[in-house]
Order: sequence, then structure tokens, then C-alpha cells
Amino acid sequence: TDSVAEAVEAEQKAMESQIKVALDEYKKRELELQAQIKQAKQEVSDLQKRNDELQSSQMESESRLEAELSAKQAQIDILSEEVDRAASNGAALEREKEQINSQYLDLWKKHYANAEGNTTSVAASATAKVAELETALQSKDGRVKQLTLQVEILEESLQKERNDAQQVPE
Repeated sequence: TDSVAEAVEAEQKAMESQIKVALDEYKKRELELQAQIKQAKQEVSDLQKRNDELQSSQMESESRLEAELSAKQAQIDILSEEVDRAASNGAALEREKEQINSQYLDLWKKHYANAEGNTTSVAASATAKVAELETALQSKDGRVKQLTLQVEILEESLQKERNDAQQVPE
């Protein structure tokens, strides 16, 4: 019976030794898995942080782009208004020029139609009026040319702004 008890005890020690080795391996494996989990969690955290940074950067870029587009549209609107205003002024000056031409023509017709019966003072008055109308006509003509040039410059600027606005990357 002693030998059976010794055999049982030896078998029990062998099993305890095997259980201890297996338990040590399980603990070692558990530590390795915990380290892998910790590393994976850190990677997920890093990726989330990078994703948040990229989304923030994207939102800032979109906001900046919207602001740039809005500013370009405002410039285009202002230039369009300036072109319209200059064109309107040019048209008004053209009408004034036509009125001066009409007055000049009427005065000329009166002067030459009544040339035989006119006195010197009437002729001098007519000549002064003709000179005044010619000066006004030259002034208006110069202003029309100036406004026409201004309209051309504004239209070129407007077209450039429109082209720039279309080329802004989205």
C-alpha cells in the first residue's frame, strides 16, 4: 500500500507540475494578449485622434474655401454694379451729347436762315452760344470716351474675377 500511496503521490506531484506549467503558460499567454489589446487600443486611439484632426482640417479648408468664394462673388457683384453704373452714366452722357448736338443744329439753322436780317449783337450772341455748345459737346464727348474706357476696364476686371472664381478648387 505504501507503494500505491507513493505512486499516487508521485502521480499527483507530476499532475501538479503539469498544471503549474500549463497555468504559467496560460498566464504568459494572457499577459501577451493583454499587451496586444493595449497596443490595439492605443492604435485605435491614435487613429481616432488622426481622424478627428483630418476632419477638423477638412472643415477648416471647406470654411476657408466658402469664405474665398463668397469674397470673390462679392467682388464680382461690386464690379458688376460698377459696370452697370458706368454704362448708365455713359448712356446719360450720350443723351446729353445728342441734346447739345440738336441745340447746336437748331442754333445753326436759325443763324444761317436769318443771316440777312441779323444784327451784329444777335450774331455775336449766336456765336457765343455756338462756342458754348461746342465746348459742352467736347466736354461731354471726352467724358463719354472716359466712361467707355472705364466700362471696358471694369468689364475686363469682372471677367477676370469670374474666371478666378471658377478656377477656385472645390
